[in-house]
Amino acid sequence: MRTRLVHLAPFLIASSVVLMPGTAGAQRLGIVGGLNRAGIQGDAPLNTQYSGATGFLAGVVFEFSVAQDVFVSFQPQYARRTTGIAFAIEGEEQPRDSLDVALSYVTLPVLAKVQALHGRTYVTGGFDVGMLLDAKLRGRGPDEDIKTVLNDLDVAALFGFGVVFPLGAPQLTVELRYSQSLLNLSAGGMGLSGAALPDRFRAGGFQLLAGMLVRLGGR
Repeated sequence: MRTRLVHLAPFLIASSVVLMPGTAGAQRLGIVGGLNRAGIQGDAPLNTQYSGATGFLAGVVFEFSVAQDVFVSFQPQYARRTTGIAFAIEGEEQPRDSLDVALSYVTLPVLAKVQALHGRTYVTGGFDVGMLLDAKLRGRGPDEDIKTVLNDLDVAALFGFGVVFPLGAPQLTVELRYSQSLLNLSAGGMGLSGAALPDRFRAGGFQLLAGMLVRLGGR
């Protein structure tokens, strides 16, 4: 039960924010989803390298204005990060993908959003707090659970640029976002199969997001 509460903490925090009495002007509620290219980065073990792989994310959005054209945005999400591990093969010029790591998180991005061009574009920046749900190493027989060699908590810095497409009352947003972990993901040790993960590594990369927002009230 305690573990479940820890995993749900970001969503509980976001829910409490949504239920707070409105103290600001415009408020918006919506959904967001997209592709997550934020995989493992760091010093790879000998004769290996990390290769790009694409995961996904999906969640809800609640934001409120704190000044003209400035919003604070809460975006609780489920996020999947994946990374390939390529091994050097004797006689081949390029390393070959042999393993992949799949990490699932529940996260709470908290962002400042500054609008420009009459609300048609915006820039964002903030932090993303994530709790690890599960971690699997694939490619050596049955999937191996490697959650015990990873830290449960991750904190990442976020920076993004977005475009807004008004569709009458709702707004369609498309955003390119860069995410960079600030904490070491490794908890030390190795998986049962000798997983090729170093002592220090972080998650980083790009996210391509699409969202739909509806204005709730205010100015």
